[in-house]
Amino acid sequence: KKLSDCLKPLRSGYESGVKTGEMTHATSCAAVIGWISFFSGQRLTKVASTLEKLRASMAEYNMTSALQGTRNYQNAVDYCLGVSRASRLYVPTDPNECSISCKRNNPSSTDDCSLSCNKHNLIYNEQAKFIQLVVACIFCDHELAWAMSEKLRQFGTTFAGTIWPYICAFYRGMAATSMLHISSGREYVGTVKSCLKELRKGRKKSVSNISHQLYLLEAEYAAFSRKKYVSAEKFYLLAIEYAALSGVTHEHAFACERFGIFHLLRKNHNAAYEQTREAHTLYSKWGSRPKCELLKKKYPRLGEKVDPKKKSHA
Repeated sequence: KKLSDCLKPLRSGYESGVKTGEMTHATSCAAVIGWISFFSGQRLTKVASTLEKLRASMAEYNMTSALQGTRNYQNAVDYCLGVSRASRLYVPTDPNECSISCKRNNPSSTDDCSLSCNKHNLIYNEQAKFIQLVVACIFCDHELAWAMSEKLRQFGTTFAGTIWPYICAFYRGMAATSMLHISSGREYVGTVKSCLKELRKGRKKSVSNISHQLYLLEAEYAAFSRKKYVSAEKFYLLAIEYAALSGVTHEHAFACERFGIFHLLRKNHNAAYEQTREAHTLYSKWGSRPKCELLKKKYPRLGEKVDPKKKSHA
């Protein structure tokens, strides 16, 4: 199944849990709705609307810990939309916030409750770092992406048994290949290799969601570590093809953008322009004005209208 196919049953589960008073079930569904809304590639304005409705509902039913996860995604969406002017993409959770809230609402709460809340805080802090890694990759903040990647070495353990460690491995690997554009380093190559190994496992479990991520990381590794440019180009094309099939718009755009960078470094300026222009179109479809402006600042010709008959000569 595509990630987006999971949203309808999750919303149904959330509404059912709230209606019947099964708040643990409702909270679990709400937390996953936030993840999938962001990562399924839906238009950002739609994601923002979904998250705001979810936040209001969770506040009404006092779902304190799940609210933190939703705030994490709201911060990221606001940043991508250009609503937020924050220099950072998230504010770390106060490690005492959830347990304090529980004791305030239930003075007789026990240490077991505090331990449970601390576990939730660990999850949402890991989630916040993960989101920051993703947005840093998209906005080409390579140093920040790598810093977040290094802080997420245990992410796979925290979220074992879900799809998220594979998606995290993709972005950690892309953070490492971005650093390889800047300088060589064994730690970067080692990270890429371990992330590729993880993604190959993930693809066996979820072809529709992981294929484009695996192919894009294979392309970057072939191009910037092994210097196998013919293989790299084949992998880029596969990544773009599978990203289009997956419907994950921002990762489709990301694949085109990275293919454009590959062509630029190979001095193939026409192909670089075409791929970057396609990336710009897709980021615009996703709804990220700041990302589109960033691309136009770097490549001013993206603002020009191109005659399709002359496109190959642009």
